[in-house]
Amino acid sequence: MAWETGTAANHVDLFNKIRDFLTTNTDLVNAGENWTQVLGPSGTLVHGDQITLKGPGLTGTDAVYCGMETLENPGADTYNIRFWGHSGFSVNLEPRLQPLLSPDQYVLLWDQPMTYWIIGNGRRWMLVVKVSTVYSSAYCGFFLPYASPTEYPYPMMVAGISPGDQRWSSQDQRNRFMASPGYNTMFVYYPDNVWRRVANYQNDSNTPSPIYGNSVVASAYMFPTRDYSAAPGIRAVNSEVTTDQMTKCFDGSYIMRDLTIMGSGAGNSGPYDAMIGVLDGVFWVPGRENSSENTISRDSVDHLVVQNLHRTGFRDYMAMRLA
Repeated sequence: MAWETGTAANHVDLFNKIRDFLTTNTDLVNAGENWTQVLGPSGTLVHGDQITLKGPGLTGTDAVYCGMETLENPGADTYNIRFWGHSGFSVNLEPRLQPLLSPDQYVLLWDQPMTYWIIGNGRRWMLVVKVSTVYSSAYCGFFLPYASPTEYPYPMMVAGISPGDQRWSSQDQRNRFMASPGYNTMFVYYPDNVWRRVANYQNDSNTPSPIYGNSVVASAYMFPTRDYSAAPGIRAVNSEVTTDQMTKCFDGSYIMRDLTIMGSGAGNSGPYDAMIGVLDGVFWVPGRENSSENTISRDSVDHLVVQNLHRTGFRDYMAMRLA
């Protein structure tokens, strides 16, 4: 795994830095985990370019496909990156016409300098960008499934922070990070070749998504950050107690909990009522006595603390492995 941090001049410069990091980073190249650009122009990318990247996995035998492009609308003051995943590939098709394309995911940015962190291996890449006091983030690639490679050959996930092209400062309640996804901000590719929504909240409000009966809005949710207060018949406190009340450990360290994708078969929302898998290198971490850009060490590896966009509540932080 590899990572870098720096300053991007604007959203198009960040677009280039993501591509260049994944394809040329020395640590990735030395490990045989660097990605390959298989579609799109070579050289410096400009607004309007579309590219497709292919990750080799950790052994060089996988084919993890991701496409991306920039979006800008000066009149609306929106300067963003849109990305998507897909399991099929054709060299004869444009990036946005590839087979089995995921729903679009968005990283909300601006046309000014911004600090970024890019983390990657052969299976997936992650991004954090600080825009003013808002932290935008993304995940694209494989997660770690509770299944064998033959049972789950393409465990792909795409997660941005917005269901659409919005200004960086938008406080739309649907806009949320991967540790507690909002409506249409995370999708998982299931073994039956269908992209399905993962969401902890309903489609147009701050109301938790109960995922029961006819109120189904997602096929899965993220544990342990889901709020059960709006789910009649489920015996639970208003917020998942161990995240709502968790603080630092007695020795001053922080507990980090796996972020687990929980499939729900309720109301025919999905084919599985089971634990599907965990995110690779992302953990929930308590927000008490904590803040964004803190560094937490676990197993002698540093983890970057990141908040949920503009939110700074006790449950609104995650830690991303830097290694």
